[in-house]
Amino acid sequence: MSTVVRSVVNHQVRFKTTYAVPTRGKETLHDKLRGTSTADVGFPVNESMSVAVWAKGYTRVIQINRPRESNRITSEVSRDMLHQFKILDKNPMIQLISFTGIGNGFLSAGYDARELEHLMDKGDYETIYSLIRNSHKLAYYAGNCETTTLSVINGLMIGAGASIASSANYSVATPGSIFAAPEASLGYFPDCAITFLLSEMNQKHAGLGTFLGLTGAQIKSSDLIHCGLANAFGLESVAQYLAERILNIQTTVTQQEIHDCIVETTETAVPPLSFGFELYKIKEHFSNKKSVEEILQSLKNTSNDINKTKPEREWATRVLTTMEQLSPLSLKITFRAITECDNGLSANETYQRDYRIASRLVKSKDFRQGLGAVLRGTEPVWEHESVEKVSDSVVESYFRPFEFEHDKDCDLQLPDEVFLEDQILYQISKRKLVEIARK
Repeated sequence: MSTVVRSVVNHQVRFKTTYAVPTRGKETLHDKLRGTSTADVGFPVNESMSVAVWAKGYTRVIQINRPRESNRITSEVSRDMLHQFKILDKNPMIQLISFTGIGNGFLSAGYDARELEHLMDKGDYETIYSLIRNSHKLAYYAGNCETTTLSVINGLMIGAGASIASSANYSVATPGSIFAAPEASLGYFPDCAITFLLSEMNQKHAGLGTFLGLTGAQIKSSDLIHCGLANAFGLESVAQYLAERILNIQTTVTQQEIHDCIVETTETAVPPLSFGFELYKIKEHFSNKKSVEEILQSLKNTSNDINKTKPEREWATRVLTTMEQLSPLSLKITFRAITECDNGLSANETYQRDYRIASRLVKSKDFRQGLGAVLRGTEPVWEHESVEKVSDSVVESYFRPFEFEHDKDCDLQLPDEVFLEDQILYQISKRKLVEIARK
């Protein structure tokens, strides 16, 4: 089994030592959400078993409630979370929507492979399309709703969970925060506009986003800030204290006040990038390359070049070995997707394009093989032996616009288009409620 797949399946997060922060004698948010003091943290406002919504004052906390399944996103989770975001954003009295995962170790480990395989066995692709569609809308909505959003990254985040967390107005990284894009090891690709985030990383550190997307390598802790995936950092206890303070807001609050609260309770001095010494190697092999083949050849050249240092040769060999284990089709799709974003594809266009790719890729042989690798530990047998065997026309078939195909007949419509009428009604009702409150 691929080492990248194995790391996703068996990954266990080990938190660094944290330090106590004054909480005025109250339990931390983490303790409360474990059920020790639900009256203090607020009260549940929904009936979903997989998505918990807690209310206190003018704050709502949305949590994926599947800790035993690494908070993986199912069709039910994506549907319920999108529904909750829409409801909460329409309530003018709610000042902050916070997103996190229940339990330590995982914010969200992406889609639920077991559910996907079950749906595929039944031939129920409509539910799979619904899962993908709602997840893309949810990630878009998290970054575009009118209410201020906050995410506390309390573990590993992959796929839609990573997109939701990183799209929030404020994303707080902790020592246990981990981001990875291992989809190429699963016969899939980084959807939900993750390729847009990877492209933005390329602008900060040349080739870094491409490197992460094509290798499944992880970035951790405060490195998420340097890579643009978070904008605040604190020890786990600080993040809990921050969430508790915001939960206790009992009056209307401005976005500036929320910003000040975050600044006060998080670290101002962020540690330097932990893998900064590797950036020159990443830039050499993954920046300004025209194809996956060119990247692989660059790695091969360094691996066999006696004029290179031993660490450089070993690094290139290690990365090359990793990439050769991954789905050739996924590698080429991921590379093109990131490159299109590098060339100016907007975030909205990326969501719509990713939905087209995902809707087709879930029916591919490689995706089936990837699910088997995750669920049963089998060695995947990819449809193509190498990236050279994946033609441009095959890759293009995943990117082209929908043309009333037998299984799908329209592109993804983003929430601001689908719910335009709702938004107009919302603005009217919001003005009325504000007027009533003033009286």
